[in-house]
Amino acid sequence: MGIFKQFRLVAIALLLGVAFSSCGENPVPGNSQSNNNLPSSNAEKSIAELNMAIIPWVSSEKQKEDFQRLEEYLTKTLSLPVKISLTKDYQESIDLLVEGKVEIAYLGPFSYIKAKKRNDNLEPLVAHIEKSTARPWYTSAIIANTEAGINSLEDLKGKRFGFVSKSSTSGFLVPSAHFKEINIEPERSFAAVEYAGGHLKNMEALIAGKVDAIAVDKVNYLKFV
Repeated sequence: MGIFKQFRLVAIALLLGVAFSSCGENPVPGNSQSNNNLPSSNAEKSIAELNMAIIPWVSSEKQKEDFQRLEEYLTKTLSLPVKISLTKDYQESIDLLVEGKVEIAYLGPFSYIKAKKRNDNLEPLVAHIEKSTARPWYTSAIIANTEAGINSLEDLKGKRFGFVSKSSTSGFLVPSAHFKEINIEPERSFAAVEYAGGHLKNMEALIAGKVDAIAVDKVNYLKFV
């Protein structure tokens, strides 16, 4: 692996969107028609269990280990049973939160924006602090296999490129915006565009030679160097 291009994401890295809502179908004043049948936060209700959805971020085993500790901590701190579920992809986490099937979701900035557009009751609760920067931001990186003849971003044209998910901030939104600035249109400029579904899976696809270059967050890249 050779070329390494990174971009700082000056945005909230990971958000907890919370909607303790009633199950009624009354529209929320000021909301668009598309939100009419979504859970409303006008009337809070007591809950017997707090359910939380997590986007696929690193390996599922690593996430299960990390969030099991979080689950135990929250259960003890809140004096309320907390159940954390790892979703199969970004979209599932968004859907569960928007539809009120979970009360909290662990999302990236772009996923939160997508969810917020569908349900205006959602609000960011806390921001993740990146250990390497001690700030609420992280970086997006484009990693390429130089053996595929890639030594610059221009060399990506005609190559196979892997994104994480169309709902990923560092694995899709930010690199796509930069590609636009340098006149690279993924669907036209690349020989193939793949969506791995997670950062680790995207790294594994590059290592396995399934794609020639990828977009991931820098934290996941550094685990392989």
